[in-house]
Amino acid sequence: MRPRHASITLAFALLVAVAAHADEPAGTVASLQGRAESQRTGQPTWTALAVSQSVYVGDRVRTGDASRLKLLMRDDSVITLGARSELVIDAQVVRTDGGTSSLGLAVGALRAIVTERYGTKGSSFEVKTPTAIAGVRGTGFVALVDEDGKRTRVVGLYDVTRVRSITDAAGRHEVQIGPGEMTEIVAGGLPTKPRALPQGELQSLVAPTEMTPGAPSTPTPGGATGVPEEGSGDAGDPATPARPGGGALQRPDAVIDQPIDRLRGPQEPPPPPPRR
Repeated sequence: MRPRHASITLAFALLVAVAAHADEPAGTVASLQGRAESQRTGQPTWTALAVSQSVYVGDRVRTGDASRLKLLMRDDSVITLGARSELVIDAQVVRTDGGTSSLGLAVGALRAIVTERYGTKGSSFEVKTPTAIAGVRGTGFVALVDEDGKRTRVVGLYDVTRVRSITDAAGRHEVQIGPGEMTEIVAGGLPTKPRALPQGELQSLVAPTEMTPGAPSTPTPGGATGVPEEGSGDAGDPATPARPGGGALQRPDAVIDQPIDRLRGPQEPPPPPPRR
């Protein structure tokens, strides 16, 4: 009987460990302009979000009209949602040498800035929409899903983003888009050939995920609104709080509205020119 008792005890301990892991925050609200809500797995109600609050694996997150929400994830990626957008945090496994992350964008606009953590073998970061899957290994892109869910547009911001149709599980017709390029996928179709975007069109597609300078931020649960550091960029975007499971990032970048340089870590100076 003792071996069986030991097996039951071990199984219970594993269940407790899994439950504790599931309760770890997947990310933190770094900035919020307007209104956003989250819905925990198995819960019928939606709860208003505020700066510094946590989101978890399995949560659904949505934004209201004229709203913007920036999440600093536990894996150091930064996710910004535009107005009337809905996101599901499907999975997140964080390792020191990589990890796995999967997000689902049902509708609206999403900007993802992903660290090079996912450049290691066996790691993956994917955003799924009703028609497409965008995968990256340390890059940035914007995904836009039409209200009816029948069209997805993916715009490259940095490095390379891999895009395939949701119906192309093997990725045989996957395309790669670089900075300033776009592909689109309609329901039942394949990604279009990547095309370079004129500056005006690029800006109009990226704009739905930009935090509005000077707009008031939603107060934290304690009642205090995040206040930017003097001279630190856009006036309405609070300093980024400490990320779950790691240290603090001081500020989002004011120009691209994402801390891509800080997330990538300190850059080594170029070597001196050879002596003649």
